[in-house]
Formats: sequence, structure tokens, C-alpha cells
Amino acid sequence: MQSPNPISLSQFHPQNNLPNFDKLTSNELKLSKAFIAGLKLEISRKKLINYILGSELNLNGYGIADLALLEQWTIKNKKKKSKRNILTVFEVKIKDWRKALKQAYRYRYYSHKSIVIIPDYNAVRAIQNLNTFKILQIGLWVFNDSSNTFRKIYTPKVQKPFSKLAFSKAKSLLIKN
Repeated sequence: MQSPNPISLSQFHPQNNLPNFDKLTSNELKLSKAFIAGLKLEISRKKLINYILGSELNLNGYGIADLALLEQWTIKNKKKKSKRNILTVFEVKIKDWRKALKQAYRYRYYSHKSIVIIPDYNAVRAIQNLNTFKILQIGLWVFNDSSNTFRKIYTPKVQKPFSKLAFSKAKSLLIKN
């Protein structure tokens, strides 16, 4: 269940409805790709074995998360083994941290953790509003794309998704691809 490169999960891109949209020159896409490289380093440091990394997780009614990380943990107790899946989703934005926060909050319907990624050169305002992130239990990480490193300003604890059904759909999208 290891996916070293993110699998693309989206079949439909709303941006394609806009004139002159070029995915290859999108700064947000470039930042997402750089963040993926940094996240892979973090995953290897954590020695995470069972995971799936997906990009553009499109769950109807909840938006399109830029990146999704499904971790599978085996928990052993005296009587039985059980598996626990933890879904963390990421929303990458160049400037508009408020929009990213709104989108990330929607992703909490199907995720255990939702985190906003902002480049370090635009992070001051978001950091000044850190209390809002904490109240909503949405993470804030600042990314330096020249070094592919990120600083975890705030990471929420693992929580149950708001909707079990939405989580099941998201999990099945990740697993079937």
C-alpha cells in the first residue's frame, strides 16, 4: 500500500473552464509539486511504510484537495489486531490563506487532519491569524520551495472526520487507484 509518487485522483478540473489557464505555468501547481518532494522526505524520515499519496482528491460536494495522504497503521492489543486509517489532506495556496482555510475546513468532512500550505514569503498574515486555524482545528505549515522544507506552525491532533460516509468514499478513491 505504498505510493511513492502521488496518484492523480481528479478527472475534472474546474480551472479548465477558464480562458488561458495553463496548468504547467500555474504557480500553485509548481508549489504543490515542490511540497510533494518535501513531504516525501518527511515520510521517509518517519519510516512510514503503509501509505498512499494522492493528488487532486475530488470528492463531490467537498472540493478538490491538492494532496491527500492515507496512512494505514496496524494496532495490536492482547485480543486482536486492528487497522487504523488516517487521512490527512493538504490545501496549497500562494496568497489567499482565507480561501485555503475555508477549503481545508470543508475537507474535514472526510479527513482526520486538514492542513493549509502557504509559501514562506506570503505566510505573515496567516501566522498572525493562527488562532483562527487553532479554533477550526486546521493545520498551518509554511513551505520554502527553494529548499523543499516546511515549518509546521500548527498541526492539529487526529480527529474523527465529520462524516463517516464521506471518509469511506475518500478512502475508496485513494485505494482503488
